[in-house]
Amino acid sequence: MPHCLKTELKIWADALKAYDEQEFLKSIELFSRIADSGKILTNMGLIYATMGKHEVAIEQFNAATNLDKFLAIAYFQCGVSNFFLGRYGAAYANFQDTYSHLRGNQFINYEQLGLKFKLFSAEVLFNRGLSQLYLGYTRRAMNDLEQAGKEKSTTEHEIIDHAIRDRGERYTIFSVPVGVLYRPPEQKLRNFRSKDYLGKVKLVVGSDVDDIHTEPLDATKCGRKSYPSKVSLQLESTSNPDPKADPPSTLRRRFTAPTLRIRPIQPSPTPEPGHSKFPDDVSETKTGDSNKVLNGKFERERASGGDSMASLQSRKPRSTPSRSSPHCTKTAESDTQPRSRQVVADRLTSLFSVVRSGWKRLCSLVMVCSSTHRFLE
Repeated sequence: MPHCLKTELKIWADALKAYDEQEFLKSIELFSRIADSGKILTNMGLIYATMGKHEVAIEQFNAATNLDKFLAIAYFQCGVSNFFLGRYGAAYANFQDTYSHLRGNQFINYEQLGLKFKLFSAEVLFNRGLSQLYLGYTRRAMNDLEQAGKEKSTTEHEIIDHAIRDRGERYTIFSVPVGVLYRPPEQKLRNFRSKDYLGKVKLVVGSDVDDIHTEPLDATKCGRKSYPSKVSLQLESTSNPDPKADPPSTLRRRFTAPTLRIRPIQPSPTPEPGHSKFPDDVSETKTGDSNKVLNGKFERERASGGDSMASLQSRKPRSTPSRSSPHCTKTAESDTQPRSRQVVADRLTSLFSVVRSGWKRLCSLVMVCSSTHRFLE
């Protein structure tokens, strides 16, 4: 059953991991799920050859060449398995096919296809010569060995000269080293891994503003530059004017709203009989009006048989302060300022309530977006 590219890459990576841990049977079982290409079948043949099961390995190599007629490495390894089984005629045919698929090139580099191996023509000729030597065709075998000596490319090929000198006795053939398999490009493996761009959000809902805080978890797993995990904001209201009393996890908005500190309202002194009830009215009374009030009070006291003129004059400085009196102006300002601050405090409290409601809606929106992202993955 065909798999999508992401699933195939994951199975491929798991099979290679099992092979590196020398769990060969598990690796073969995983490779068999995606065995629909010459690369995977070649991998399975190489694993079977590593386990010493050359019969099964030959079947896998033949299946690989049936899918890809120009896969020279599969012909080469099939000849190696036939040689180890003593089938020198079949091995010679496999090496002959390998040399023909080189198409006159000195080597084929399979690294760009994911196999860290270079197939040299000198190695193919050497293997073909040894196969003919074991078949009894000594002259033809020596011709292949001499031709392989002329096409040497690496220091490992110096063994060819020793084999020619010893006429190929007690020498074995070249093959793909153990542990070399077709591997997918590392770039593809990085791309198929899932990435969490939004991160994980921890949402805590409390009944009080002081209980609300946000804390992103595992911020360093996103592969991005890390930022502080908690926003330090403080919200101060008239109910809690002391910021030191807030717990360390509270939501703080110190830089968005100024600290509100309200002084207690001092009770104004009780006005005496005949005085104005509100200091503002007293401050706004003209000098002429105060004289009228004073004269009226004098007439009432004289008619009712009240105090003498001396007692009236002794109370005159406290009776009706005029606008020019500094004591009257200070009292009016001290009473007006607390009332204006109270109005500002009420407005800020309502503003903070709106901000709190918007913050809760934003947290809910983040949770919905995160759930939608996980569902889409």
